Order: sequence, then C-alpha cells, then structure tokens
Amino acid sequence: MMQEYPDRSCTQHGSRLHLTVFWSLLALLSGCASSPYGSSKPGSEAQKSQQAAEQFVLQGRLAVKQAKEGFSASFKWVQVGTYYSVELWGTFGQGRTLIKGNSSYVEITTADGEIHRDNQPEMLMQEWLGWGVPLDVLRYWIQGYASPHEQRADYQDMPDILSGSFRQLGWLITPSRYIDIQGVSLPMKTIVMKDGFRITLLIKKARLGEVGVSLTAA
Repeated sequence: MMQEYPDRSCTQHGSRLHLTVFWSLLALLSGCASSPYGSSKPGSEAQKSQQAAEQFVLQGRLAVKQAKEGFSASFKWVQVGTYYSVELWGTFGQGRTLIKGNSSYVEITTADGEIHRDNQPEMLMQEWLGWGVPLDVLRYWIQGYASPHEQRADYQDMPDILSGSFRQLGWLITPSRYIDIQGVSLPMKTIVMKDGFRITLLIKKARLGEVGVSLTAA
C-alpha cells in the first residue's frame, strides 16, 4: 500500500499564512490600543489631521507659579470664534474674576466689581492680576496645538520636559494626558512656561463645538 505523505509545501505555506495573519492582527490590535490618557500627542499625524475647535467650553483648575509665589483657582473658559470669556474663582467661589476679549481687546472685571479695559490683553492682566498669558493663542495651546496665526512652532521631545513639548512666541508648551472627547484627542493637562513663570491647566470638563452662547467685545 502506498503511504501518503503530507504535502510539505502546502503545510509550510499554511504556516507562513497563519503567521502572517497573526502578526497582521497583532499590529492592528497594537495600533488600536491606547493608554488611559490616549495615544495622540502634538505633532503626530493623527493630531495634525484634526483642527482646533473654534468653539468650546472648558472647566477645570489652574495653578500659577512665579518665583516663590503662586496660587491656584478654578476656571471656566468659553470660546466662540476669536472671542473668549474666562472666569476664575477661588475656594467657595471667592475672588471671582472675569476676563473677556479677543486678540486686540480685553476687559477684566475684578472681584470687587472694578472693570478695566485695554487693547493689550497680556499687559492688562499683568497689571491687575499680577500675571499674564496670551489668551488668544492659549486657546490653541490648551487643545494641544500651536497657533496657526503665529510663527510655526517646532514640536520636540526634550530630555528635561515631557515629550510632545513645543515652543511658540517664546513660551514652552507641554500638553499631556490625552483623552478622546467627541472624536478629538484633547490634553487634560497643559503646562505653559516662560522666564520663570509657569501656569498649569487641568481640564475636568470639556465640550467642543457649538456652545450655544454669543460672545462679543463691549
């Protein structure tokens, strides 16, 4: 009786096929997996294919540190196009301050009801709040993007800073802890630093897109 031998060429081909399918599935699963804070970071192709939201509502906490002084506060940031409204308050709602304006105008309403206006937002913040940041571009930074209206920033990994940092207008911006919100990767933590000044923003709640309010300069 003639003994049958398995076709080794077919067996080897099948093994290679199974391995190919296995590694393909493994690569696919690896690509789909993400860290608890998401996998996208500034400069990645996924992030570049998105656009910063022109309208949003963000709520959270911020901490400001300058030299040996510092403070923390809660914030609510409403952005509609180029106009922003940023409300700050301390424990139990004390010291409530409202900052609203755009790139060329700002109005600050202090806790005691005083209203101050100027066409140089950062300088007015420095004068009346003791610190200042460019809010018209911070609206991009807090979403993990460089402003498209300023000189292009180079994304970089720095040994002494969290990966994904970039520079713009002399500031060092480090977004991190990305999560997916409405199909968009948004950093839950952003650190902005310049000349010994540091502000850390932690987002607790976020809504992107139509916010249902209208903001205009006074």
